[in-house]
Amino acid sequence: MVNILELMNKRHSVRKYIDEEIDSSVKKIIEEKVCEVNRESNLNIRAVFDDKEGFNSKLAKYGKFENVNNFLIMKGVGNDLSEVCGYYGEKLVMELMNLGLGSCWVALTYNKKNIKKYIEPNENLVIVIAFGIPANWGYSRKSKLPKQVSNVNEDSPQWFKDGVDCALNAPTAINQQKFMLTLVDGKVKAKARFAPSAKVDLGIVKYHFEIGSGKDHSIWM
Repeated sequence: MVNILELMNKRHSVRKYIDEEIDSSVKKIIEEKVCEVNRESNLNIRAVFDDKEGFNSKLAKYGKFENVNNFLIMKGVGNDLSEVCGYYGEKLVMELMNLGLGSCWVALTYNKKNIKKYIEPNENLVIVIAFGIPANWGYSRKSKLPKQVSNVNEDSPQWFKDGVDCALNAPTAINQQKFMLTLVDGKVKAKARFAPSAKVDLGIVKYHFEIGSGKDHSIWM
């Protein structure tokens, strides 16, 4: 059985990949997982393989991306999809990690013209997740303390402490960790503070919190 907590602890954002095609059997697994998540979330996420133009841009070079030939396009029909894309995108990121693939959330530094060709007229693009065979597994980053992102204290239940610790492992835009988790009468209020991609980050944080705490969607206020 896959230990998602272990995967979360090991994962770091990967920007440099080996210019090598992903095995066809692995591609099939990824497409199956994307279909499962789309059914669960009502999103229209698309996995794109072997497209060298997706990150062929000056911005991608500025972002220090290399050999990004595969990516997930987080998209769907309707407005205000950011949080749900964050939640289910991170679920797919863990699937990629389990398959031995690195990944990186990307809000801006991709080739917008090329990505646009994968978007239907009635769909909204939220964010992109680069992935592939990693040239390295990325690097650890500084993190805030639990008390800086929650109302946790020594008397808090262990599940809340564990959830907050896991939430601090969640990737956030420019490592800003601009979220607050507040325990109120056995429920948790999650709030995104003003910051770039804050609602996407909040979805990622919620997924991490649920895994760490052992709770499900019903925990949220």
